[in-house]
Amino acid sequence: QVMGIIEGSEEKVGEWSIMGGTGEFTNARGNIKYRAIKKEDVEWIRELDIQVFYTPNTPSDV
Repeated sequence: QVMGIIEGSEEKVGEWSIMGGTGEFTNARGNIKYRAIKKEDVEWIRELDIQVFYTPNTPSDV
């Protein structure tokens, strides 16, 4: 799941957080730094720099 302000943002640079995921990536954590490259009408083209860390799920002895 990516969290952060997206809609209505006129920021040229910013950062979003990554909190969890699905499947094998339920323990994912990280961040996405973005930079606006171009704006066309109501659409933005952004360059993304994605950094993610996750811990694989391992079966535990019960």
